[in-house]
Amino acid sequence: LNLTGGGNPERIQGIRVSAGLFPALGVPAARGRFFLPEEDRTGGEAVVVVSDGLWKRRFGGDRALVGRSLVLNGKSHTVVGIMPPGFGFPSPSTEMWIPLALPSEELDPARRGNEFLQAAVARLRPGITVPLAQNDMDRITRTILASLPQAARDYFAGAGWGSVVAPLKEHVVGASRTALLTLLGAVVFVLLVACANVSCLQLARAASRQREMAIRAALGAGRGSIVRQLLSESLLLALVGGEVGMLVAVWGVDLLVTMRPANFPRLEEVRIDSGVLAFTVAISILSAVLFGLAPAFRLSRTGPNEALKEGTRSATAGVKQLRGQQLLVMTQVALALVLMIGAGLMLRSFRNLQQVDPGFKTENVLTTYISLPPAKYSEPEKNLEFFRQLLRRLQTLPGVESVAAGSLVPLAEGWSTASFFAEGQARRPGEILPLASIRVVTPGYFRTMGIPLLQGRDFTDRDDRTSVRVVAVDRGTARRLWPAEDPIGKRITFSDSVKDAVWLTVAGVVGDIKDLALDRDPMLHVYLPLGGSPQGAMFLALRTRTDAAGFLPAVREQVRAMDADQPIFAVRTMDSYVDDALAQPRLRFNLVALFAGVALLLASLGVYSVISYSVARRTHEIGIRMTLGARRRDVVGLIVRQGLPLILLGSGIGLGAAWGLTRVLDTLLYGVGAHDPGTFAGVSLLLVLVASAACYLPARRAATVDPMIALRYE
Repeated sequence: LNLTGGGNPERIQGIRVSAGLFPALGVPAARGRFFLPEEDRTGGEAVVVVSDGLWKRRFGGDRALVGRSLVLNGKSHTVVGIMPPGFGFPSPSTEMWIPLALPSEELDPARRGNEFLQAAVARLRPGITVPLAQNDMDRITRTILASLPQAARDYFAGAGWGSVVAPLKEHVVGASRTALLTLLGAVVFVLLVACANVSCLQLARAASRQREMAIRAALGAGRGSIVRQLLSESLLLALVGGEVGMLVAVWGVDLLVTMRPANFPRLEEVRIDSGVLAFTVAISILSAVLFGLAPAFRLSRTGPNEALKEGTRSATAGVKQLRGQQLLVMTQVALALVLMIGAGLMLRSFRNLQQVDPGFKTENVLTTYISLPPAKYSEPEKNLEFFRQLLRRLQTLPGVESVAAGSLVPLAEGWSTASFFAEGQARRPGEILPLASIRVVTPGYFRTMGIPLLQGRDFTDRDDRTSVRVVAVDRGTARRLWPAEDPIGKRITFSDSVKDAVWLTVAGVVGDIKDLALDRDPMLHVYLPLGGSPQGAMFLALRTRTDAAGFLPAVREQVRAMDADQPIFAVRTMDSYVDDALAQPRLRFNLVALFAGVALLLASLGVYSVISYSVARRTHEIGIRMTLGARRRDVVGLIVRQGLPLILLGSGIGLGAAWGLTRVLDTLLYGVGAHDPGTFAGVSLLLVLVASAACYLPARRAATVDPMIALRYE
């Protein structure tokens, strides 16, 4: 909606809704009221409900706004209500709601294919489940289909049309569930690796506390009291760690919201609240139990006689303790490998998406939307003349290579589709016709957007409603309709019957483009000239010789020179649309790669700590070996050979786990399988190399020990 008067003209995101929407959503108006039933009718009073954000931003929170008039699309509307803060439906960007005002008379069955309504919203009565509601909607759908002509019934049945009942939350966030669960799984893996790592360190520390615990036991401390003491120490450590993590999260949440993808639902609502605090405390306590139990039970089982003696039995206990550490190290390596393989798969998928050719050139292209208000531009010729004159003005700007206009920006939200068929091709009853994305463009559009013209010609200003109606089709459409023929000169129609068909002649064939997403197959595309189908809402595209963003002031000045009340909106470069298409895969990869890096670091520290502990216990042995003639490389090899089997066994377990768990990533990957052998092999080799380096460092330090000092070591 174009909002004019009382300041600079502004484009406002609005939606037409029926009067029952707000009660169904259960959200009361903060000020004023909702629509009345008589206002939600054709010819009813023009009213509007505005968002809290628009009320404060545009009108400074003026309490007298309710009852005032606003000029929207050149027509006066009365403000009847203001919504509460935070309300945005169907998206957070929605700032105005106006009556849907459907015609009260029975709709023509021929218009059943119109798709301008997004959804119906209902609040279920108590005791009514979604399956029961689905049964009712199926019955209603059958009733509607039964009222249609047989040909229409066959078409809708063949095309799979029907009704789908789903919870509103599922509709809003369902597409992101897999990605969020994957990230949650990555967080759990990092937590487990961290717990295993701390357990390793606690076990190593326990060796120096055996005598302390033996003395406590000798003085009368029971096994339960020793376990409680050690778990209390673990709990204190976990709670301090959780508190530090919470402080980091306060900063991290702000960073996450800042880097959020534009199309990621409800991420702006993420915040630290009481629920998060309770969850953090619970996770901290759970972590204390996870990494504190093994050391606590290990120490509590040691008898005072065994620990106070310097004999073989304590050495045997040390061997058992070392085996426990080794098991934890293998667990860390396995978990880290699963995360690293997931990150590797997402990296390959992200790189594949980056290399996808969208079918158009994005460099130095500025786009902006213009929507002409019907009250002021009521005739198609006025729309056509406005855009033609504006394009001529923009073409004269220094630094502009070419300009054009189109109805929809590639990779932007929104689409316009229609079924069509080709002349001379037989139609069977109930046959599902090809569905194409329909785009209205001006001459020079393909050159400005960098879409290659493969055959035929571009549109010209002579292609209008008084001449032969022409279209351009993409390569996919030409191959589907005329696989072995020259498509130039062929005709198509969007009409349902040949008798009433308006035939459009193919004047050109252009390259395929990615329309909805980079990871989807291209749709079929049919392009119509603006002269033959004048539109009031178009986007402008300027291809410039330098940075396109710098041309915005000049574009705004030219639009105002033609119409001072006409706003421009959605000003963006084509590069930013491609960036948005990559935003969610980039965020998923960055987060999983971060978790995998942390897991690799923790696993390497675990390997390092176990080998260092082993070296410390074998210092006397190493001194004897070196005194008897062992060389430094022999000592290094001895220590590394002790750690390498742990790494290889952990990697084998991790490979098996990854083979089963990476299947959940199938829907998040593009151009790479969930069991890609190259990724599995490369990531495994990287982990083995890093973990081997963690083995080598303590081994190298052990080889530099003076034999005389080592012989005196206790």
